[in-house]
Amino acid sequence: MNSWFSFSEQIRFYLQSKNAHGIHSPFVYNFYTSVKSLSKKQSNSFSEPTVFSQKQNQIIQSILAYLDPNKILLIHHENRKEMYFQKFFSKKMTVFIADGLQKLPQNKENFDLIVLSNSLLASHKELFRVLSSYISGNSVVIIPHIHASKLTIDQWKTLIEEKTIRLSLDLYFIGLLFFRTESSKQNFYLRF
Repeated sequence: MNSWFSFSEQIRFYLQSKNAHGIHSPFVYNFYTSVKSLSKKQSNSFSEPTVFSQKQNQIIQSILAYLDPNKILLIHHENRKEMYFQKFFSKKMTVFIADGLQKLPQNKENFDLIVLSNSLLASHKELFRVLSSYISGNSVVIIPHIHASKLTIDQWKTLIEEKTIRLSLDLYFIGLLFFRTESSKQNFYLRF
């Protein structure tokens, strides 16, 4: 990634992102404060270098502790960076790993959490047509590296306009999508 692009994108994100004091959604406020509290308790349990910083690792661990998913669908594509998320999954979680959208489980069951490659954002219409059988109102999708390039940022912005996505959280290094029917359509930029 171009270092000037990365630097300017971080500044732009920082200026539009909010912390707990700027959040006016009870659900998002609870999410933010719970994850923030949990991340203070997390230790960095990764000795080898990772694709995320130590702080980002702690936030991801805290998000998973907060969400407490039982069934996870991890869809990787090409660069396989999403496989890194396996380090965060506990033994009690049932994890199905798919190599792209063509290798999804045959039985159409709902997953609590779906980790998705940002390279699949380009075909978001096809993506949500295929994934609709695996998503419920309680499902959450995590997409890493949504600010990796101008292209991924544009694809993320297009994706969050999908009407089935009720709530999006942009944490800069990852994006989260919620399908909660009780939420009005909202997009948040959160600074941890």
